[in-house]
Amino acid sequence: IIPRRERFLRRLSIFLLSVYTKKSIAQKAYYVDITKTTNGDGSFANPWNNVLSGMFGTPQPDTADVILYFRQGTYYLTSDTTLYIGQNKSGLNGHYFILKAYPGEQVTFDGSRLTTDYSYMASIAGASNIRMQGLIFAQLKNLTAYGVYISGSGTNIDIRSCTFRN
Repeated sequence: IIPRRERFLRRLSIFLLSVYTKKSIAQKAYYVDITKTTNGDGSFANPWNNVLSGMFGTPQPDTADVILYFRQGTYYLTSDTTLYIGQNKSGLNGHYFILKAYPGEQVTFDGSRLTTDYSYMASIAGASNIRMQGLIFAQLKNLTAYGVYISGSGTNIDIRSCTFRN
């Protein structure tokens, strides 16, 4: 016979493990914060400090959604630094690759430095299950191409609560 305290602790452990497991399966979160002076590992405590590290450092969403949170600030895009989402970021098994402003913070992608022909702020090239949420795309007037360029056979592309302005 197992004493009552041990049964309680065992049930509590199983419950906490199931909650943790469900949360870890539900999403994988990574962070970019341009105010940091050193480039981190993408964790909340040690975020990447540039767009490219965030875009290339995140895994493909195959067993869970992958969310790339951008922290408060203005991210200046150039022809070498855009939001490129290729097939290797396609969400698999119903999961999504999500670019999102951190809750309660304002994130602006500024296109004023995109001066070459056919420059774009974001390109979704043949990727599926992609979501952009709560982002501001600003300074579109100098673009010679598109704010968000979608090409290839991608499906389920969701641009949610984003703002486009000059």
